[in-house]
Amino acid sequence: MPRRKAGATQATQNADDEEENFGAAEMDLDDDEEEAPARRKKGTASRKSGTTAATGLSSDDIDKKARDLCRLALFTEYRRTVLKREDINKKVMGGNTKAFPEVLAKANKRLKAALGYEIVELMSRADREKTLLGGMEEDEEPKKKVSAKQYIVRSTLDPELILLASTVDEHIQTQEEEDAADPEATVSGCILAWQTHDQIPAYGILCVILSLILVNGKTIPDPSLRSQLKKLRLTSTSIIEVGSVNAPKRSTLEQYLTLAIKQGYLDRVNIGNAAGARTGATKRGRGGNNAVRADGEEGAVDIEWRWGERAHAEISEQGISDFVVAFMTDQSRPAGNVAESERAKKERREKVRKQLNTDILKAAQAPLTKIGREDDA
Repeated sequence: MPRRKAGATQATQNADDEEENFGAAEMDLDDDEEEAPARRKKGTASRKSGTTAATGLSSDDIDKKARDLCRLALFTEYRRTVLKREDINKKVMGGNTKAFPEVLAKANKRLKAALGYEIVELMSRADREKTLLGGMEEDEEPKKKVSAKQYIVRSTLDPELILLASTVDEHIQTQEEEDAADPEATVSGCILAWQTHDQIPAYGILCVILSLILVNGKTIPDPSLRSQLKKLRLTSTSIIEVGSVNAPKRSTLEQYLTLAIKQGYLDRVNIGNAAGARTGATKRGRGGNNAVRADGEEGAVDIEWRWGERAHAEISEQGISDFVVAFMTDQSRPAGNVAESERAKKERREKVRKQLNTDILKAAQAPLTKIGREDDA
């Protein structure tokens, strides 16, 4: 599956574990105060004298607000809700909003060092609609990026590191079997025990839905999506496991789709409204031909599914493309199922991989978005 917040899911098996882990996180975030109180007290006068004219805050003030922002962001992310800029201004910044960029940078430095997280701004609806159109047209004037003023916490762990941590190790597996209280307990044999993480079955379904949307031109009519899911034996009343192993929960597919919308992974758009009509009809011709009418409990409405802001920030279109390519490449077989050498298998899979990348890009009808990071700038 594409990278998600491996660190986040790893730390949120249940509410009790989360509180315990967060308590440890607070200790890490506050290590400066605990390790060197004398040094901090000694340097207070000099730091206060170093107050910047732009923000009016000392280094101590910036550090304190950065720690407050870390706590607020982590508590907000645990509920899988977005952190709004107005809440940051009210609960962290007070009246000094000019210092926010500096506070955010300091908070991200702490989060990355202690937990492997970062606070990122979500893509605005205007920018998400622009991704459907493949960016700006040649004759279009460059416009200032629209700020969503909404933030989430995501993992900064490298995909290769996650892959290595998810690989079964014989020594780890043996140790887990010896330490297991229940002889019949399932052990992972790897550092990241995915089978105990939250919402793994539901996340797999989410990746499939995001894949279907991507290869359908980044939007898919509601009837088409449900028709594709039905082929996978997923109907509106299908039961999905959405909880963790320690706190299992079950919901129907319809309920999970509603939850995915609420969390920002999916966007359900009525294309009969002004925004939907403008996006489809004027640029890519989605308005008339693809606007299939869905006769459901709500009546006859024109609905299509798109990616939500959290999916762009956590997973990215390129991440889902890599997921599809990896899955399809692993499923590929030589013509006639003839035996082949390892070299021939590698060459065949590389050829399949290149063709799939080309086909997905063509099906998406626009360049794929990627996860951008401050370190990459």
